[in-house]
Amino acid sequence: MGSPDRVFVTDSGIETVLIFDYKQDLPQFASFVCLENTKGREALDEYFNGHGKVASDKKIGGLILDTATWRLSKDWAQKVAEEQGRDQVYTDEKIIELNKTAVE
Repeated sequence: MGSPDRVFVTDSGIETVLIFDYKQDLPQFASFVCLENTKGREALDEYFNGHGKVASDKKIGGLILDTATWRLSKDWAQKVAEEQGRDQVYTDEKIIELNKTAVE
């Protein structure tokens, strides 16, 4: 257990920020679609780097980040594909690739 005097920054409201501040279209409120294009990856980088800057500027205990993949399961990916009108669904390989990209 950590010391009670250490404060950590976490990411916050990624989908809302991506939609309203970065004008990203998130079908099914799924931020993982941003991993599939340059504009989306740039928005994710800026979003996460902003949290890192807060942690660094405030010289706090640390930074805890998540990936943009909480809806990147087979079932949710299928719903996203359907909403986007895609003929092809997300394969297991594509889901693994996007998860790896999110961590990188």
